[in-house]
Amino acid sequence: MILALRLTVRGSEHVDARIVDHPEVRLVGHAAASGWCIKASTPHIQRHSPALPAEEHLRLKALGNTEPSGLLAVSDDLDPDYAEGSELTYLHGVAVSPGTPVPTGLDSSTFRPAGGWASGPPARIRRPLLIGQSGRRLHSPA
Repeated sequence: MILALRLTVRGSEHVDARIVDHPEVRLVGHAAASGWCIKASTPHIQRHSPALPAEEHLRLKALGNTEPSGLLAVSDDLDPDYAEGSELTYLHGVAVSPGTPVPTGLDSSTFRPAGGWASGPPARIRRPLLIGQSGRRLHSPA
């Protein structure tokens, strides 16, 4: 028996996004610990990326050399029950190939298997998207 699932999300705007499976994703960037907020934006995460100098965003963009492309904002180590205030790791960075050296001052995380990642024009993906099976969330930086 084959089971097919079709998900339709209705909204006011069309979003060209797709889920792409990656066997491994290595992220390099700036990580910060934060508490999980369910009912509002997480203040620490909201301040993290804008606090980085503009040159740092350019350096990260130049360092990225694989898919998923562009600047990424990833929350990892989320509590399986998404408990309010639970600790998570937030990383603002880029995906790099496995052999890419990590420059001094940057954090690195490797996900194996990486699972499904949302792929599409970042400016059009406005809300967090659940990715993989480990409770990671991918946010598109605004």
